Amino acid sequence: MTETPIAIPLGQPVPMPGHFDVPVVIEAVRSLGSGYECRVRLPDGTLDEVVISAEEAESLAKLGGAPQTIRLVNPHDLACHLKLKSALLIY
Repeated sequence: MTETPIAIPLGQPVPMPGHFDVPVVIEAVRSLGSGYECRVRLPDGTLDEVVISAEEAESLAKLGGAPQTIRLVNPHDLACHLKLKSALLIY
């Protein structure tokens, strides 16, 4: 079974109410069960991750100008980022 790509607007500020109180820039997206995991950049330059539903992804796709397909992230890179983020919080 193949998945139809969703045109998530990468690289441009988008609102994500319920997740962030300011617009964020989506840098990467990967499919995660029935939703998507998004790597986003906050206005202060820090990276964060958020899981969104398929309905939220479709809503974001309607915001985009030129369609871009989702860019899958290497799970190892994401895991390394999360370990580093956890280590910085402990320190």
